[in-house]
Amino acid sequence: MPRTLLPGTLFGRLVMGIGLGWLVLVAAILWVSLRGGSDLADEINRSHLDYEASLIARDIQQAITLRLDTLETLATAQAGQLRVSGESLDEANAEDVQRRLSRHSALLELFDSAFVTDAQGEVKAFMPSLSGAVGLNVGERE
Repeated sequence: MPRTLLPGTLFGRLVMGIGLGWLVLVAAILWVSLRGGSDLADEINRSHLDYEASLIARDIQQAITLRLDTLETLATAQAGQLRVSGESLDEANAEDVQRRLSRHSALLELFDSAFVTDAQGEVKAFMPSLSGAVGLNVGERE
């Protein structure tokens, strides 16, 4: 007599139980694999982003250091008063200050603008030329 795979028979229940068991086992293996793979991908992405962030931070630090060193060199060169070939600077003459600042146009390679102020914070010269900038008081700013 042939065996039938009806759920009501003992053999049918056995086959269904084994089939469902394998199905659950395969689903569990797939789920664990997907979870492990996504966790690994997340970890790799985080390490890559950390590496890129450290490269960007190093570039920014080098750019800031270069600019600070340039300003320090300019400030200490000949007492930082924009002197040219022994001529003294006429601080009251805005055109003289602007002309001397314009000789340092290489600063525009590192900065968007450059300006000279007096001890009270009044802008005496601004480069590149910007209308209304000369005469502003920036003494209260950092």
